[in-house]
Amino acid sequence: MYTVFIGDNQISFPCHIEDCQGAVIMDPTPDMISGVIQDCNCKGNVKISLFSHDREELIDIFDKKFIKIQAAGGIVRHKATGDILFIHRGDMWDLPKGWLEEGESVESGAMREVMEETGIKNLEIEGYVYTSRHAYMLKGEWAMKITHWYAMSTDDVELSPQLEEGIDEARWYDKEDLDRPLGNTYASIRNTFSHYRKKYMKE
Repeated sequence: MYTVFIGDNQISFPCHIEDCQGAVIMDPTPDMISGVIQDCNCKGNVKISLFSHDREELIDIFDKKFIKIQAAGGIVRHKATGDILFIHRGDMWDLPKGWLEEGESVESGAMREVMEETGIKNLEIEGYVYTSRHAYMLKGEWAMKITHWYAMSTDDVELSPQLEEGIDEARWYDKEDLDRPLGNTYASIRNTFSHYRKKYMKE
């Protein structure tokens, strides 16, 4: 499902009416969409479904309200232990990610950002996870960060958080203890990790 997060608010564009979650707005006008975006800005924790039988046109109207920023990141599993790598920044746990550089492929950008933010080495990409969308104000304009997430693995254990990027800790979490970081992270990260869990984690 095409989903965009603004803070902890989730805006979805379901294909079928029965898939709608939370408040449902049928056939919203461009002005109504702008109102929803403003209402979600930095407040609340709600789910909103924008529904139209012309879903692609509705998504196109919504997307045109944002500057697009391409980013990439990774969910890293330690090969021997199965532990998952998280970073801590701004009193919240997060997953390593960042903006793509000009001409850089999403896979290369994801590997680079993970290595820069955590100091981890010997990374291997196992596969694609999910593309998340997070909207926010950037220098007075609405921007949408589109992050392409990859499952990664490594046999390295040494971590060195990128302090200049505000990351004060990088830590491995046992899969039995994942509620700790996931309980203090962003809604978009929890959503991304749920996709990873379904595809790559054997419960």
